[in-house]
Amino acid sequence: MTVALRFLPPPLKLYGLGGYALTATFGPNMAASLAAFWTDEVSWMFVFWQVVPAMLIGMLLIGWGLPQDPLRTERFKQIDLFGMLTGCSAIALLILALTQGERLDWLNSPLFVGLLLTALPLFVVFLINEWFHPLPLFKLQMLQRRNLTHGLLALAGVLIVSLSGSALPSAYFAQVEGFRTLEFAPLALAIGLPQLLIAPLVAALLNIRWIDCRWVLAAGLGLLVTSCGLGMHITSDWARQNFWLIQILQAFGQPMVILPILMSATSVVAPPEGPFASAMFNTVRGFSSIAASTLVSWFVSHREQFHSNVLINHAVSRPWLMTALDSSQANRSQPLLPDGSVSSSENLSGFATLVKHQALVLSLSDTWMLLIGFAAFMLLLTAILPKRVWPPQTLIQPVTPTSR
Repeated sequence: MTVALRFLPPPLKLYGLGGYALTATFGPNMAASLAAFWTDEVSWMFVFWQVVPAMLIGMLLIGWGLPQDPLRTERFKQIDLFGMLTGCSAIALLILALTQGERLDWLNSPLFVGLLLTALPLFVVFLINEWFHPLPLFKLQMLQRRNLTHGLLALAGVLIVSLSGSALPSAYFAQVEGFRTLEFAPLALAIGLPQLLIAPLVAALLNIRWIDCRWVLAAGLGLLVTSCGLGMHITSDWARQNFWLIQILQAFGQPMVILPILMSATSVVAPPEGPFASAMFNTVRGFSSIAASTLVSWFVSHREQFHSNVLINHAVSRPWLMTALDSSQANRSQPLLPDGSVSSSENLSGFATLVKHQALVLSLSDTWMLLIGFAAFMLLLTAILPKRVWPPQTLIQPVTPTSR
């Protein structure tokens, strides 16, 4: 982001931000597929080695293409060591609390409460330090700019909503269909690979002066809401072909949301402020990814337990629905015999599996509905907070009176 703001000429700036947006659209969807391929087909060690060629090329391109600023070693005297210590510690403890909260039973665990009571004061101290430090990690005064504040909030929201195209289908195929990650890869790639084409096209669209990026953002949210609405109709009979339309809508919707967010937010950031904006965006992106995954996993788990209890209560109160006419017709859908006994342990186990799968399907449907709520909240924020911005390469020309 710093490179896009400082070094790219105005006509190319949005394409640079589109490259940054790939870290939220292309990267996550490619990463799981590549890791599954290396693990299943080659060796798990290639999960680590795969980055080496790309990083070497990146080092060469950075050394060749980016201007070298003069070294200013005197700035080490102004380094925000206290902010690094308190901020990193607070974020690390919050991440530990979020990722382990379900296992520790949240506020019923002294360890979780201890992590939370340590992280929150540290974070408050970090924010106070950043406000007064002469060379902070986060320049909090920049949050007074409405477009930047909207950008950070909307980025966190879109990272939650985007899980509707990755985490939810993956959970369905892993637990209901018994797929391995590599078998789910085509659906993930259906979102990831098109980004190499869709992201530049969205950047070109936003470079047109008469197009308001807020309308592009709203259209992208509409596509994500539509995909979530389709996902709400999931059943235990769905197969891979039922998800293609959902993934296609995600492939177009995600860059149509993220790129306008970046365009709107960075329009109020001067090039020297690029490092501050980059630090805030990357921190929000990293933390929100973990928080979003934790939220969705917690919601799916609790809704699955709720639906499982409801289904079992219905089954117990209506035993005739599970009763076969005789032992020859007993199966996993009807594991009971007319006298109320169990036909076989296999049929009873199969019935339990059916209940589990149906509870998961219903919980996934509820989660898609939840994500529609987050998308609606983002749409409301977009209508209230940001102001109209113009493409970087265009300037408002002063109107001069014409001679008569």
